[in-house]
Amino acid sequence: MLGVGLFGFGIVVSARTLLAGALQLDRNGFQVTLFGRKQYLWAEVSDFRPYRFRSSSGVQFDAVRPRSRYISAMNAWLGYSNDRLSDTYGLDAEQLAELMEVWQSAVLDGQGDEQPLAPADSEQEPQKV
Repeated sequence: MLGVGLFGFGIVVSARTLLAGALQLDRNGFQVTLFGRKQYLWAEVSDFRPYRFRSSSGVQFDAVRPRSRYISAMNAWLGYSNDRLSDTYGLDAEQLAELMEVWQSAVLDGQGDEQPLAPADSEQEPQKV
C-alpha cells in the first residue's frame, strides 16, 4: 500500500516537472499557472528576490495572500519570503526578480499610464520593459 502511494506521488512530481507553467504580467499584477491559477495584485506583493537552494533557483516574494498558508508559515519561521515562483520561465532568477520589480514599480509609481506596458507572457520571447 505504501509502495502504491509513493509511486503515485512520484508520477505527480514527474508530471509537474514535465509541464511548463506560465507567468503573465499586466497592469493589475501577475498570474501564475501550474496545476491551477493564482492571481497576485501588484499592491499585494513585495520584495522580489532571487533564491538558490541546492541546484535550483527561483524568485521569492512576500504576498498578502500566499498560495499556501502552511508553507508560508514554515518559510516565515525559517526566515524566507512567504511565497515564490515555481519556475524562472527561461530567465535567470536575478533577471526575473528584476523584471518583476520593474513591472511593479512602473505600475505603482504611475509610470505604466505614461509608458504603455505590453503584457509579458512566458510563452513568448521575454519582453524588455
